[in-house]
Amino acid sequence: MKNFALTLVTLLAFTSAAIVLAQSEDDAVAPVTVAAETAVTPANNANGVTLWLHPTTPEQSAVIGTDEDGGIVVYDLDGEQLQYLPDGEITNLDLRYNFPLNDDEMVTLLTAVSQSDNTLLAYTIDADTRELTQVASIETNIPVTGLCMYHSPLSGKFYAIVNSEEGDVQQWEITSDDGTVSGEILREFSVGSETEGCVADDELGHLYIAEEELAIWKYGAEPENGSSRSILDMVGGHIPEQVEGLTLYYGADGTGYLIGASDSDSTYLVYRREGDNEYVGRFSVVAGEGIDGADESNGIDVTNMPLGEAYPEGLFVASDDSNTDPDDDTNFKLVSWGDIAAALELMADTGHDPRMIGMGADATASAATFNPNTNVVSVFASAETQPVPNRTDAADDPAI
Repeated sequence: MKNFALTLVTLLAFTSAAIVLAQSEDDAVAPVTVAAETAVTPANNANGVTLWLHPTTPEQSAVIGTDEDGGIVVYDLDGEQLQYLPDGEITNLDLRYNFPLNDDEMVTLLTAVSQSDNTLLAYTIDADTRELTQVASIETNIPVTGLCMYHSPLSGKFYAIVNSEEGDVQQWEITSDDGTVSGEILREFSVGSETEGCVADDELGHLYIAEEELAIWKYGAEPENGSSRSILDMVGGHIPEQVEGLTLYYGADGTGYLIGASDSDSTYLVYRREGDNEYVGRFSVVAGEGIDGADESNGIDVTNMPLGEAYPEGLFVASDDSNTDPDDDTNFKLVSWGDIAAALELMADTGHDPRMIGMGADATASAATFNPNTNVVSVFASAETQPVPNRTDAADDPAI
């Protein structure tokens, strides 16, 4: 009996060690070398970031970031500053293509949130100069921190989704009447605690929100979807302590990746975009020739589209909270998606253009409901429409 007990203890110890080893291997960090960096942000507080794709010349695309203590800054792909707008304490921003500004003009619309006066700002982008022009300032009634945009595949409508340090979320429909851009709140709910990072999937109809010290949540992105949600990952799972920015890599047929910034350990978490959002792995951005890596990132973005010879398989960009040259400044780091894909054995799909998403949306859809148990968006319309494909998730909303 004594020998059996010792054998059992040994077996349990061996099993526990194997589990820990498996978890360690599962969470091994793949280092990826930085390719380039931007000039430092003028007010020294890099935060949110989005990529703008030039309509005809990929090399002329731009990195647009927030300088949280001062405004918005636009860089070219070499990292040179093109424009700085001192429009206040801008924390986050996002953009969508093909916004109908008036009857005969489709534009790229960029929205941002300002903590200076808790406003939702809107800008258009000039493709020739790559400069922004503000076209709207909309008052919110929450202390704004985060923002993401959504272009509905059901209705073709455009939305800005803003959130606050208290976890409040508002979904605004953004419209234009003969060039005058305005917004209307169609949905409000609470995540529970401090949130900032969010991203919406314009094809699958999902909204992902990072509750910073707790979890990544998955909601329906339509305004009718309410507060139903499911949990994708949480602190103590693959998230060490805190999750910040979120972004989506679009592949064909609903594939791709959701990426989250884990700023406590300066890594980036990768999940599958399709199905139950299976965890894939994590990577870090490490120093290259004369350029330091990225640390404590808040804002991230990614594109699958080729951006010239430097980034033939797409580009990932992240804010760097501790740029070392010059010391203690902040900026944004650029990384080849091809290098990330090679490090984690991910896809590199350059044939699926996310700018075309929603161009064939059925504008007759009138309502949708979201089931958090299956992540199915069911459509109820005044004319026949096709439902968004069935998507399952990792778990139901737990009692926390």
